[in-house]
Amino acid sequence: PKTIAVLPFANLSLNAENEYFSDGLTAELIHVLTRLPRLRVVAWPSAAHWKNRKRDMKEIIGELQADVVLEGTVRWARERVRVTVQLIDTETSLY
Repeated sequence: PKTIAVLPFANLSLNAENEYFSDGLTAELIHVLTRLPRLRVVAWPSAAHWKNRKRDMKEIIGELQADVVLEGTVRWARERVRVTVQLIDTETSLY
């Protein structure tokens, strides 16, 4: 089975109170992915270690032992939220 690590989504909003949404989105995505057969998901506590830290992909790959890494950002603009994600193949580093 493939292993995916979902890194904590970065809150790019000027309001630090929106951090709960970024964390909740990350946790919910991890939860949903665990329902997929033949996919192993790195647990939230292991991925949360990378919250608000400089992300060196080689170090992340070594620590989490994932085949793919999903990272993303959350940005608020008035009443809208913009979520961007990248899925990275750890073997090739292709996005």
